[in-house]
Amino acid sequence: MAFEVNLGFYKKLFDKILEGVVLVDWKGKVLFANKAAVKIVGVKELVNHNIREFIAKESLTKALKDLAKVKLGWGGELTDYKLKNGAWVRGLGHKVGLDGKKAILVTMRDITSLKKTEQELKERVKELRILYNFSRLIGTEEDLEGIYKGLVRIIPPAFQHPELACARIKIGGEEYATSNFKKTSYCLSENLVGEEGVIQVCYLKKKDFLEEEEELLQAIAKRLSRVIEQKRTENKYQMLTESTNDIIYSMTPEGVVDYISPQVRVYGYKPDYFIGKKFFEIVAPEDREKVMKDAKKTLETGEEFPTEFRIKDSEGDVVWLEEKGRVVYEDGKPVKIIGVIRDVTEQKNYETKLKELKNRYEDLFHESSDLIQSCDLEGKLVEVNKAWLESMGYEHDEVVGRDFLEFIHESSKDKCLSLFKKVMKGESLESIKAVFKKKDGSKLFVNGVAQPVKKKGEITGSWGQFRDVTKERLLERERQEKAINKLKNHFIMRVSHELRHPLMPIVGFANELLEKELSRTEQEKYLKRII
Repeated sequence: MAFEVNLGFYKKLFDKILEGVVLVDWKGKVLFANKAAVKIVGVKELVNHNIREFIAKESLTKALKDLAKVKLGWGGELTDYKLKNGAWVRGLGHKVGLDGKKAILVTMRDITSLKKTEQELKERVKELRILYNFSRLIGTEEDLEGIYKGLVRIIPPAFQHPELACARIKIGGEEYATSNFKKTSYCLSENLVGEEGVIQVCYLKKKDFLEEEEELLQAIAKRLSRVIEQKRTENKYQMLTESTNDIIYSMTPEGVVDYISPQVRVYGYKPDYFIGKKFFEIVAPEDREKVMKDAKKTLETGEEFPTEFRIKDSEGDVVWLEEKGRVVYEDGKPVKIIGVIRDVTEQKNYETKLKELKNRYEDLFHESSDLIQSCDLEGKLVEVNKAWLESMGYEHDEVVGRDFLEFIHESSKDKCLSLFKKVMKGESLESIKAVFKKKDGSKLFVNGVAQPVKKKGEITGSWGQFRDVTKERLLERERQEKAINKLKNHFIMRVSHELRHPLMPIVGFANELLEKELSRTEQEKYLKRII
């Protein structure tokens, strides 16, 4: 429903607010615009211009449809529009009255920064996606040709205009390109492995590349160069890499590196980078003291002391390494330390995830309202959750290590022992009904499930989860007792009726004898009927 607007009254007020306010007639002609609106649109004057003059082509159709809805009284929905000056606004229209005529009052807020942030976020997501897919490609493709073909396929979607983008890799006299590749004037290029090859991304029409896109291609080229060198090293030393992917090194007793194998290129470094440096310099500062202590033990005892430490690769990413070294002696004196370094990053990540999963499991275990217990092969309780302890009335230390049958009521012991033996043979049981014995000796009725716990395919114990159904059992028993009492009362009433009914004729005949004067013969007749 339209409301009446008095411009003379509202003009000063509208000019003081931060949001843009525009009043247009039924055809879209601007009748009034406050200062904020003029600033957002980026023109000197809005009044007497049609509002469609300032809306970008891609938003114009939607804007006109929304104005039509407002005319029909369907306004009030916030919508985003792009203006010709590149700004984005979030607008809301209402039908109003102005001097007895119909008009539309539009309020708008500048959301250009928000849209820019959204776009930047989308671009970052696209960049992360291609880097992730590139990593997967490296892990799944065995040869460089497969990596080249896969990489040119996944590059275009990461750019601002994927429908116009094409990609190509040229190296070693070979070319790998998307089916639509065409060398144009609108290209980005980065060298591969020095200047042995090149990776290119081109637009089929004139479009500008973002600075972030240039940096992305540089990162891809750098990573691909590392992969190429790594693959070549693997091919060159195939026999060695078939037996180990580890890094072999040697250093002086003072810790100066004098040899390191080419596998170190995996981390973006050439072997020469480490030669002449102290081994401890490449170790993360927080791990140096531990590594130095372990190396000292190796020198003092001659025994091998494995140690773990972190380094940063050439891109700044943290890598976990495990090192095992031993001392080489000449004439009884240590002259060298040689060793093997292995990447254990995945193992460390797995351990971290495993720890997180364990913590999550423990939280779920203890927060569950069901009674959960685990037993070893002998049936001794290994762990119980909080609900189990609270329901049974025990403390944790009173329970762990005791036979689970100690907490089973006599009426269920034989049954539970039989079920436990089945679980130990590998069966998973459902719909178990049992009676537990609480600390105070009272019964706890439960329903639940049980299954074997396996480790590396071997049964190591059992796990059970039970729900307290004591209240339900009591309610069921109460219901049954009520039903029995009802049947009992009905039976008593029926018997009482049957007992009374046969006496009615006797009473009648007795009354006849008392109330009437009868002959001897008639009296005998009534008495015989009574008897």
